[in-house]
Order: sequence, then structure tokens, then C-alpha cells
Amino acid sequence: MNLWELPKIAIAPDVIIPGTWITNTLLCTWISIICLLVVLGIAIRRQDLIPSGLQNALEWFIEVIQNLIESVAG
Repeated sequence: MNLWELPKIAIAPDVIIPGTWITNTLLCTWISIICLLVVLGIAIRRQDLIPSGLQNALEWFIEVIQNLIESVAG
């Protein structure tokens, strides 16, 4: 074994419901997507010309991500 070769480590996801393909990773992904959709639904439910509250925070977050992507992509 060379010094630059790392050992191969594999961690399999746990099946939550036996006999199905639903794993803990998949369940957490579904929960995250549902939470994001709920927050986005609440934030864009009532769009104002001058944002406030959650809509303002969401627009700030989107602008930060957009600026980060533009700075990396060029």
C-alpha cells in the first residue's frame, strides 16, 4: 500500500421499512424537500413590491447564492 492511497470506506444506508427501498438517507431528503417547499410557499404567498419579513430574508438569501454562483462561474 502506498502512502497516497487511502483505504476505501463504504457506509451503506439503513433500510427503514424492511422489504422496501426506503432508506434513512431517502427519508431525510424527502423531509428536507418538504420543509423547503413549505418555507418557500409561505415566503411567496403574498408578494409585495417592498418585501418584509420572511420574503425579505428569502430574497437576501437568493441574492447571496446568485452572487456566489456568478463570482465562481465568471
